[in-house]
Amino acid sequence: MVKKGEELARIEDVTLKDQLIAASAAVRTARSALQVAEAEQERATRLSKAGVITQRDFERAELSVEQAKGQLAEARSRHALAQEQLNRARVVAPFAGVVSERQASAGDVVQPSAPLFTVVDPRTLRLEASVPAAQLEQVKVDTPVEFHVTGYGDRAFRGTVERINPVVDPATGQVRIYVAIPNTDLQLLAGLFAEGRVASKGTQAVAIPIDAIDDTGTEPAVLRIQEGRVQRVNVTLGLRDEVARQVEVRSGLEDGDVVLLGAARSEVVEGGRVKVSPPRPDSKPVEEAGPGVGGSEAPSGAMQPTPRPASTQPPAEDAAPSH
Repeated sequence: MVKKGEELARIEDVTLKDQLIAASAAVRTARSALQVAEAEQERATRLSKAGVITQRDFERAELSVEQAKGQLAEARSRHALAQEQLNRARVVAPFAGVVSERQASAGDVVQPSAPLFTVVDPRTLRLEASVPAAQLEQVKVDTPVEFHVTGYGDRAFRGTVERINPVVDPATGQVRIYVAIPNTDLQLLAGLFAEGRVASKGTQAVAIPIDAIDDTGTEPAVLRIQEGRVQRVNVTLGLRDEVARQVEVRSGLEDGDVVLLGAARSEVVEGGRVKVSPPRPDSKPVEEAGPGVGGSEAPSGAMQPTPRPASTQPPAEDAAPSH
């Protein structure tokens, strides 16, 4: 971690220091010359009033003062320039953060404008993603975004849209969006890939894991446990959220119904008796699906993660948190 204004490097400044010393001496010389010229002007004023010197001599004394003032101003300007050049020999952190990359080492010869360090502020990151232009109407500034980051398992992170690119990419038909991500706990790293969804619309609904759906028949169905027996129930499905692996159930189930998932469906028969046991204290709890469902109509990204919602949540592609 570095603090704002902390010195990161120093350019060889021997010559710059010599130039500053010379400029300081020039300022002192010009100041002394001005003092002498002003003294001569006062003397010329008294002599002119006494009629001892001519008007031309008096004007010459006044001109000497003006010239001395100009020379002092020029000397001060050169001194300020020399001081600025010396100050620029110090490379300091523009803000508090972390040095993520060092492009030069001690003793290297560097060119003007060449990068020396990369400093990032890990407390505020930005997610850059793309959404189809056809669904741009559903994306507004301050719209919430939920996403998962590679390497962090199923943990969900949240941010808000802070800016929308006003230009559509003609090659892809996508619009770039920028999402502000609070990272005060410093758990996220810049440069990681993510996938998520733009929560442009929320709705209260019954949602179940996609793994609970049996779509082998003519209508989608689930195996529900009711009064200790397995019951096959046809359901009407709504929006799908491929990121959270949830699907909306519009009819066929009630809030609180217990359904079988995945491999458990193949181990029972309809009408069979089963016993639902509570989880053991040492078992990992299953994350409960919250209200609101996303969608699944967006294509997945190949190498870079893709926020993938459907009609109510525009997809975002090629997303990567950045500084």
